[in-house]
This record gives sequence, C-alpha cells and structure tokens, in this order.
Amino acid sequence: MSERPRRSTRAPAKVPVVHASSLKRNADDNINGTVSPRKKTKIEERDLLDILLHEPASALTTMDIAGILNANAWMELSPESRDRLCHLLPPTAFEGFEPTLDPSHPSQLDKAGSDAMDVDVNAFRCAATLNLDAFQDSHFLAAAHTYQDHIFSGWRSAAQADLRARFEQGVRDGTLHAPWKDEVWEGQHPPEVAESSLLAGEAAELKLADLVKGSMLKVGDMLAYKRNFTNLGRIVEKDVLIQDINLRTSAITVLVQPGSEPLPRALQERNPPDPTPSTRSMTISSPSQLETGVLDLEGHVSRADRPNGNAWKNFSVWRWADGVWDNEFSLLRGGRDTAMSGRIRTGSARVTLANLTPAHKSQHSQKRVGRGQGSGYGGTAGRGANGQNSRTGSKVKPGFTGGQTPLSKRFPKRGFTNQNDKTWAPVNLDRLQHWINQGRLDSSPSKPITARELLLSGCIHDVHDGIKLLGDGAEHLKTPIHITPARASQSAIKAIEGLGGSVYCKYYNTLSLRDCVKGRTDRRAAAPTRREDILWYTSWRNRGYLSKESILRMPVVEDRWRQLSEELPKWKEQGFDVKKKR
Repeated sequence: MSERPRRSTRAPAKVPVVHASSLKRNADDNINGTVSPRKKTKIEERDLLDILLHEPASALTTMDIAGILNANAWMELSPESRDRLCHLLPPTAFEGFEPTLDPSHPSQLDKAGSDAMDVDVNAFRCAATLNLDAFQDSHFLAAAHTYQDHIFSGWRSAAQADLRARFEQGVRDGTLHAPWKDEVWEGQHPPEVAESSLLAGEAAELKLADLVKGSMLKVGDMLAYKRNFTNLGRIVEKDVLIQDINLRTSAITVLVQPGSEPLPRALQERNPPDPTPSTRSMTISSPSQLETGVLDLEGHVSRADRPNGNAWKNFSVWRWADGVWDNEFSLLRGGRDTAMSGRIRTGSARVTLANLTPAHKSQHSQKRVGRGQGSGYGGTAGRGANGQNSRTGSKVKPGFTGGQTPLSKRFPKRGFTNQNDKTWAPVNLDRLQHWINQGRLDSSPSKPITARELLLSGCIHDVHDGIKLLGDGAEHLKTPIHITPARASQSAIKAIEGLGGSVYCKYYNTLSLRDCVKGRTDRRAAAPTRREDILWYTSWRNRGYLSKESILRMPVVEDRWRQLSEELPKWKEQGFDVKKKR
C-alpha cells in the first residue's frame, strides 16, 4: 500500500521584497544601457604601507631608490618628520661627529673604571647639523640598494619573517642545526645496492628517451630479443626492426613478425619495401612495453608465466658497420653486427669518483721517434732526408728572418729609459677615511701613518718606490690624520691640515723604504743626494721633512735632520770664482 508524499517540514523560502522605486531605477538603467559599477574593495592605508615596504610587488622595486632618498626629498619633509628621522641616520652623517674607540679596545680599558661621565652620542643628531652630502655617500646608497633588494626578494615579507622567527627559535632551543658535510655527502651519494639476479645491473638505469637522444638507437637498427624461461623450459628469440623514431616524444615504431616466423629478408636490406600485411607494427615508449608486445605476438608464453625483471638485458642492438656491401645483405640480420649491443646491456653508470675516465678519443698515445723502423718513426724520425729542419737544434733565434735585416734593426730607436724615474703607490683621502672608519688605521702626532701601516692594513698592495698622497675624495675626509708619505699633492695637504692633521714628506731610497716596511730602526735612513730631491724635501710648500718650518713643528725630530736642514741648502748661497782668461 503506497503512502502519499508527505509535506516538507522546512520553512518556505522568503520572497525578497522589491520596492517599485528600485524596479523603476533598474528598468531605466537597462533601457539606457548603463550598469552600476562594482564597488572597489577599500584597502587600508596601513595595508598599502605594508605592501610598499615589505612585499615583492612593491613599486619601490622598479624605480631608482636614489630618486626617492635624496636631499631634495629631505627638504620637503616637515620639521617634526626630520627630527624623527634623524635618529635613524648613522652618526657619521652629522657635522658634529667625532670618531671614538669601542670600550673593549685595549686603550680604553684604563678608562673603564674612571668616574668619567657618559656623553650623550645623540646630542648632536638634529636636522640642523645634518650634512646633506650624506645622501650621496656610497655607503648610504649601497645600504638603500640592499634594502631595495631585500624587498624584491621577499626577505621582508611576513612569510619570510615567520621563517626567520622559527629559525632563531630553533637555534635557541638547540633543535635546528646545519647538516654536517658527511650528512650532505651521504644524502647526495646513497650507498649502491647489490645487483639482483633479475636486474640488468647498470642497464637498469637506462631510459628509452636517453638512448634516443644519445643516438644509440637509429632507424634501420635491429633489436634482437632472446630470453630463457626456465619455468617453461623454452627460449624465445625474436628480431624487431626500428622503422621510425619520434624525436619529440622519444617513441619508436618497430616492425615484428607474429608467431615464430622471422622477419622477411626484404625488410632486412638497406632500403626495405613496404611491409607485408602479415608484418605487425607497434609504437612503444619503454623496453617493458616492447618486451610485452613481442611476447604477446609470439604467443607461447602467457603473462602469468613471465617473471619480473629489467627488459634491457634481453635485447641487443644490431647495426650496419661502415663498408658493408650489397652482397653481404644475405648474411645474418642483413649483415649487421653487434658492435652496439654491449652499450645496451651494460649501460652508462652513474658518474662517481671511482669511475671517472677521460672522454672518448680525447687522448692519444705519445709519438716516440727514433725507436727503430718498426715504430713507424725510426730512421729520420719524421724530419725528412736533408735540409735545415732535419738537423739537431734547428730552431733559429727569435727575430731571425732568414738573413735579411730584422725588424729590430730596421727601425731606429726612440726615447730612452729614465733611470731616475719612480713609480709611486697612490693613496686617496676617501680610501684613508674608509679604512679609519673600519678601525684598520689609526694615527697620532707621535705615531703617524707610514708605508708600513698602509701595507699591513691592506690599504695598498705594493709600496713600489714610496707612497704618494692624493686629494681625491677630500669631501669625505672627516678625521684629522697624521701621515708621513714620500710625496703629497697640494690639495691633499690643504684638506688634511684644514681638519687639524699634519703631513710631512720623507725621503726614502730602496733600502730605507725596505727598513720602513720591515719595521727596522737599527740602520740610519738615507738622505737625499740628487738636486731635485734636495729641493723637494727642503721646501716647506711641499711639507718636506728637512725644511726649517718642519723641523720646528714636527713632534719627533732626529738630530741628523736638523744638521741636514742647515747643510743641504747652503749650496744656494755658495759662489765660485770664474776663471779669468789670459
């Protein structure tokens, strides 16, 4: 007895109430062809700022950062914003900056226990003392570009911040560590597993696509299949001819004869005709697929009686060798040989340190001459019977042109080699300031910077004939320095003395420069002997160490320097008698 359908107990859906005014407005819009625009999702200003400063899709990654962070943009800011940003700039960007040593420096250990008051390092950080040239400093621009790279690479994104936090927490807990090199090696080089009797050894790693790309399989090759099924007591042999190769998919099309019949003799020739209807064609993309198709067409081994194993060990490649004649096509498999079969059976092993060998045909045996007629290079040893080139030591001297005037004598010489010329090692002021900021150089009036300090700190790599101080980068020099070079330019002298430093040029010959670099003080330094050197090092304009002004101002003066400063300029005042003519 059928029951009538019961009424649903769910509440009916509410019909939306539509006002007449809204219907009229929608009808007018449809008539006029206008559609109300969608409301755009409003993004918070905080989210926009977060995307701009942290996400790789920020517009800051596609523009020149120097066009944003510069002096002009700084002047457009309000005074309150400048005061807030001043605390983010390094202290070297302000005019009141004075370099100090770290409290851990050995020279500051004695001052650690004193009652000296700590000076507020931020007292001079204000917009009034800011040096606007700091925005063009190479270190500031490098930091800005690094920040731009961090935004582009996603280093400052929220996901990366979470990864960094987990990494730092893991380091603190001791649960995270970098793998040892032994662990990395074992992960990249797993131990080799012993070969099974069912696998083809190294051939198990071969792929059909690799053989096609390596030209190990070509159109016209014959694949000879042979396998012994011990459980059935039957040996299956079958020849398969490669008819076509698809280079895009690495699939091969083969011709095979069904049953136990061999391939027709006509298909085994160089230019075979079209296959007969009895010949089957199949396209395969793996060796197991090829073996399955061959056994299915052979028909004597069911799939249940086929043991698992690598199919490559059952195939060998037969290919025509160079120089095969037409009368040899009547031989086995059309005159093909098995020169390529070993490559399929053994395969190419994984390259390790144990089986590295030179590339094929990259080496050849050494040619040894004069070892008898049987070697092929006996007798005249490949030099011929007579002539100049057949003699021992037949090489002519460089520049010999057969007896005619050589080029070295054909053209006259020009110029000369100046024996008094010197090669200076240049040092610029901006490089000195950079080395001082890194703490690699330090100077005082009693211990000035010499060639030894510059060489040991890496500021220069060779002293050559002495150090020459140049004035390039004088605008970056902020620290008073005391230096004793061999020569100094006028711009460098002016820049250093303007900051309260000192420059005194000292004469060095080869031996005294070597003693300076080695730190030896047991030998007396040489004095200038040439007229040009005497004029240079006795001139106060050049800040020569033998000038009278330098003797009075230098903190450390040797007695010999005082004597030389008095004796060397005397030649200017000495006269001589002119010999009278009789």
